[in-house]
Amino acid sequence: MHRILVLLFVLMAGTAAQAAAQGSTRVEIRVDSTNRDPYVRIRNLLQESRWRDALENALPITMHWTVKLMRSRAILPATERTVEFKIVARQEQLLGHYTIAIEQPNRPRATPSRYTSEREFLYYLEREISLPDLAPRREGNWYYTVELRISTLEEDELRQAERAAGRTQGGVLDAIAQGILRMVGLPTAVLTGSTPGFRIP
Repeated sequence: MHRILVLLFVLMAGTAAQAAAQGSTRVEIRVDSTNRDPYVRIRNLLQESRWRDALENALPITMHWTVKLMRSRAILPATERTVEFKIVARQEQLLGHYTIAIEQPNRPRATPSRYTSEREFLYYLEREISLPDLAPRREGNWYYTVELRISTLEEDELRQAERAAGRTQGGVLDAIAQGILRMVGLPTAVLTGSTPGFRIP
């Protein structure tokens, strides 16, 4: 909570640059035609000045991915399996490099990868990610969905900010909390997508 208060103070005082750029960031998801594995990726993140400014002001960009395998049914679709993971991107200006850390539930935190150029950093940040553990294992009609939540707060800090904004327990960050975070200068975004349906005979 201490770091959140510091961030709010700095941003409200105007010492961190803010921008109201049109959103060009998008999320993509596709299905491998051979093994039916899903592939996800983010596009054009740093084309939005709010995210570029965040990095330049030493704020981490946290991307929480949720990818679901959905089974089509006559009444309502059913979630078969879910994969969640988090990517945290930083610009370490004093050290002269960028870092990307991938975190997965119930796994040890991996050492962040370091990149000395923005071009190399963007290549690895926006490359496709394969999720082989999610492919369907039985017959049926299937499709994938993806939700990507982007914030300049770490996951535990985001939850604290949501509670400070009056969020109730359960569910995702609501519109009121998002509005408050935007007003104090902390950008957030939620991007979604899905694949066309496919059949496993």
